[in-house]
Amino acid sequence: MEHLQREAVRYRSIEQRMDETGETQVSLSDPDARSMATTARMPRIVGYNVQTAVEADNYLIFAHEVTVLGFDRDALSMMAVAAQEEMTTDQLTAIADKGYYKGEEIVAS
Repeated sequence: MEHLQREAVRYRSIEQRMDETGETQVSLSDPDARSMATTARMPRIVGYNVQTAVEADNYLIFAHEVTVLGFDRDALSMMAVAAQEEMTTDQLTAIADKGYYKGEEIVAS
């Protein structure tokens, strides 16, 4: 019974913190992780998604972003713009795998 009472206190404190901060999710194993929509086969995963823009000749990371988007389709233009801002060239060619394919993102990048 003591264990259950301690757990109840712990969960109430988590609930209070969520009420105070407006958070709608809490990961007890990783405070930055959130439930992300991914694919139809695996509709939810708790974690985060890291996007990087890498310069192809020297493999230098020019930009990165940690998101809770479970898929990459909406990240191409965001990362292309971030890379463009960091690089000293007016010409940028973005190369990505098919997971980034979305017509609007391709046009925007």
